[in-house]
Amino acid sequence: MIILSILTAALLTALSYGFIHYLQLNGYRTLKALSNYSARKRRLILAVAALSSAFLALSLIEALSSLRIYLFAAFLAVFLVFSALIIMRSRKKAKTPLVFTNRIKRLFAVTSTLCLAAQLAVFMLYDIRVYTAFAYVSVFFYALIAALSAAAARPFEEWNNRRYIRRGAAKLASFDNLVRIGITGSYGKTSVKNILNEMLSRKYNTVVTEKNFNTPLGIVRTLNKIDQSANFFIAEMGARRKGDIAELCGMVKPGLGIITGIAEQHMETFKS
Repeated sequence: MIILSILTAALLTALSYGFIHYLQLNGYRTLKALSNYSARKRRLILAVAALSSAFLALSLIEALSSLRIYLFAAFLAVFLVFSALIIMRSRKKAKTPLVFTNRIKRLFAVTSTLCLAAQLAVFMLYDIRVYTAFAYVSVFFYALIAALSAAAARPFEEWNNRRYIRRGAAKLASFDNLVRIGITGSYGKTSVKNILNEMLSRKYNTVVTEKNFNTPLGIVRTLNKIDQSANFFIAEMGARRKGDIAELCGMVKPGLGIITGIAEQHMETFKS
């Protein structure tokens, strides 16, 4: 039965993939992400609900038979496969894919641990029918489980982020002759950054933020590559809400700034 608990925990962790991705896109703001995600994923929730209803019914029938453990394990395995197919089929190709940062890896680890601990606790305290009902109910709340995991890990993650950001800002401040350029706007940030880098790098040593990483931690990641030979540091700066650019400017302290344009791409969070 421990194997069944592990499989159920793996299922819940797999189901939480979409929510964890959405959480990352929303700056790890748990309550906001949870409310918005629930509204946008009704089809997936209904599909999982249909499968989990079948899971409950067949598992309860199986619990009365002489082939209890084998039928239960077989059905749970099939349920896991079909749920994975639903996730892959329903998940649209995102403009910004999930980035498996160390924080995301820790979040998946905490989520899977919480799921497994809950499954084992219920199984050890109650019989198979109660455990089956609990597994059924927990499938409905996979996003909530991931949200609770994120909330539990938040104090450590915030402390860890501040540590990295302070370290990165101190390193950047140590380069006296470095020209710092910040690029922001509603669109075209990455393109303008790459074009500017192509122009400047023909004559100077340049360091640019990687890909479309434009958050404090994304910039810190780039700072690991900078040294005293660099002449220009070009930082792409993204913002989802008021105060984000101020935070990035406080860290990078750009001497030059480029605004690519302001449009309606971020109306959801900026409001006007």
